[in-house]
Amino acid sequence: MKKLQKRLAKDSLNSITLNEFGNYYSSKGDKSQANKYFLKSLNNLSLKGSSKKDSSFYYSFRGLLKLNLEKEKAIDDIEKALEINPKDSIAVGFYPLFLIQKRDFNKAKKICLAALKEKNENPEFAYTFLGITILFQEADTFLDNSKKEESKKKNFDQLFDYKSIYKYAEINKDNIKIQHLKNMLEVMGLTFKMYTFEMDDKYNVIMNFSNLEIAKISELELYFQQELTNKRINPFSGNKSLAILNFMLKKNDKAIEYAKKAIDIFPESKRSHNFNSDETLELLLTLYQSKKDNINYKKTLESKIEKNSKYLKSIDDYVNMSYFYLHQNNLDEAENWCNKAREINPDYFNALSLLAHLKFMKSGFESSLVQFYLDQSARQIKDDSDNYSLGIQGVIYMILQGNPANAKLTYDNIQGCKKIRPEKTKFCDNLITQYIQINP
Repeated sequence: MKKLQKRLAKDSLNSITLNEFGNYYSSKGDKSQANKYFLKSLNNLSLKGSSKKDSSFYYSFRGLLKLNLEKEKAIDDIEKALEINPKDSIAVGFYPLFLIQKRDFNKAKKICLAALKEKNENPEFAYTFLGITILFQEADTFLDNSKKEESKKKNFDQLFDYKSIYKYAEINKDNIKIQHLKNMLEVMGLTFKMYTFEMDDKYNVIMNFSNLEIAKISELELYFQQELTNKRINPFSGNKSLAILNFMLKKNDKAIEYAKKAIDIFPESKRSHNFNSDETLELLLTLYQSKKDNINYKKTLESKIEKNSKYLKSIDDYVNMSYFYLHQNNLDEAENWCNKAREINPDYFNALSLLAHLKFMKSGFESSLVQFYLDQSARQIKDDSDNYSLGIQGVIYMILQGNPANAKLTYDNIQGCKKIRPEKTKFCDNLITQYIQINP
């Protein structure tokens, strides 16, 4: 910050310096102050003196500033920059991410491939976004419930088309960053494959990698170990990757060790909404949960909440803390954290349905708030998962109430839940078998 202030003191109208101030305040979550500097940067940006070759920078930079300020025609500027120079570093480094977020995968892939086909001194951005585009586009297909069984039988490199990823890694075989990225994209593909796996009754992932995949995971583990030893990779990225790979290999103690190293190494002074250690913290939470290590689970979750309190709060962290206290039978503290979650978003489905359950646990059916929060939850259902979850929650309350007059309604509701999530049929049938008597 002091360096930026010195630069601004020397040239208070420099657009690049003003933009860097905007980025600084944006990373700290101060949107108002960030926009003040982005607007100053935009107003002081000039095409004067730019050659045709250099003007791609002008348009891409202006487009980025407009996007930060949520102004119209920002994308027009970025596309104009790419027309002038398909390798423009700002456009290639930002526009594909924008398109991925908009789920325009084909266009993102086209831009990245165009940049990689040209001789490029810094191909890392284009290569990164090409890989991410391929993985996210094809994940939409294989994560579909109707194709889950078919996807389970395929190796990760059959689920994703790695041809372009491997092709440009080979073309850039002397670029160590590209080689790291290629291996990280393989780790990402293997991570996606885990979404096809089942959970046991304690909500732990049942690892079901093929022998070929286990061999690949072991190969990647050795690669990242060697790169860390030789100090040829960013220590945070290396340790994070090793934590994930050891988790896949069911070496949970080693995974915890690497995850903790990654978190300790992470440069907190550079933490922002887009650059943080949250994924590693979430993996560590999963590992502690599987070990039933409540002390370290709580400590890690508290750390994650504190780290994000200055930037963008994650509502799921607050809901998870509420569940933690629920499992400890501390209903008052569970409700306290649930209410904190609703301060972030009062209409969040998971918080509302949990609050209904906490009211039920504290006061039973006598509390009118149970039905109130169930009704509020129903208004916020966004997908089949929410619909099924709330349906089962209501069914269990009816079973616990034990009113024979509700038996037929309870049975019908269970059948409705089966239609929403057919893969949950066994659980639903067990509810009927154990709690409902069916007379011929």
